Amino acid sequence: MKRINKKILFNIIGFYMCWWGSIFGAANDHFYIGPLFVLLFLFIHFYKIVYHKNEIAYLFICFCFGFIIDTIFLRMNIISYKGYLPDYFNIAPLWVVCLWVCFGATVYHSFSWVRRKYFTMSILGAMFGPLIYYSGAKLESLHFINNANSNIKIVAIAWAILIPLLVFISDRLIDVNE
Repeated sequence: MKRINKKILFNIIGFYMCWWGSIFGAANDHFYIGPLFVLLFLFIHFYKIVYHKNEIAYLFICFCFGFIIDTIFLRMNIISYKGYLPDYFNIAPLWVVCLWVCFGATVYHSFSWVRRKYFTMSILGAMFGPLIYYSGAKLESLHFINNANSNIKIVAIAWAILIPLLVFISDRLIDVNE
């Protein structure tokens, strides 16, 4: 049996801690908890675990994707998030966008088994993307607006496209490092 890579284990545990901190923080109107968890995770990740110069660019790309996608979901009345600023900006809240950054760190390191498997990632994105949002809705940090079934399908389509794209970008940046 292979030994578990400590870096990958830290990466996976860190992602889940950030996810739970963000979801429970938002559900309880403590919107800063998720971003603080993500900052702490990234600090430890880059300082103690691993540093790839291309990873910072990749995480910025993930931040942008998350900001754009979740703002589109918000503005198209697909999902409503706790903690966004409707009177001022009507954009995705920081706690949601930070989760994309944390997810990006996981893709970049812990998803080596999916490198160049874009169809597989499309299927997994279509399945697990909506599940992530659905679980956030059950924990009351967000909710689907109007027809939840149709909106879940839209999220599934978006994730079926986005996740393989993020894996593709990660593959290209990792190839540059090798």
